[in-house]
This record gives sequence, C-alpha cells and structure tokens, in this order.
Amino acid sequence: MRIFGMGVPELALILAVVLLIFGPKNLPKLGGMLGRGVKKLRGRVETD
Repeated sequence: MRIFGMGVPELALILAVVLLIFGPKNLPKLGGMLGRGVKKLRGRVETD
C-alpha cells in the first residue's frame, strides 16, 4: 500500500518521530489543528 509515494515502513517511522517530538498527550490537539487547516485550504481552493 502506497500513500503519497511512501510505504507503510516510512509512514510508521514518521509517526514514531511525531510521537517523540510532540508526545501522546498533544496528538489530539495536533490532529485538530491539522484538520482545521486542511478544511480551510479546501474551502479556499474550491471558491477560486
């Protein structure tokens, strides 16, 4: 399975690094911020 040209091992490594940097307690906040950012970006792209 490939996502953005990366396989499962690469995605797992990125997830592990994110966990080390932000910690498990901050992941929900980070996910929420990322989700809101993507939503805003989609809204701006669709209106143009």
